[in-house]
Amino acid sequence: MPSPLRSHTLLLDNSDLILIRDALSLMIQHCAEEICKGSEEPFYFCQREAEKILERLAFNDEP
Repeated sequence: MPSPLRSHTLLLDNSDLILIRDALSLMIQHCAEEICKGSEEPFYFCQREAEKILERLAFNDEP
């Protein structure tokens, strides 16, 4: 039986946040390139998850 989803809190300073956003952007770009080559799995899933994380980071960054 799968474990329930968990929520975690992570405190990041500005340089951490910049690094994570850049890494996620690179992951999204890499996945898009691999999808264009015809390799959808697991790149489609990874791309979507990275996009969702970036959205949450942007939402949590707002005042």
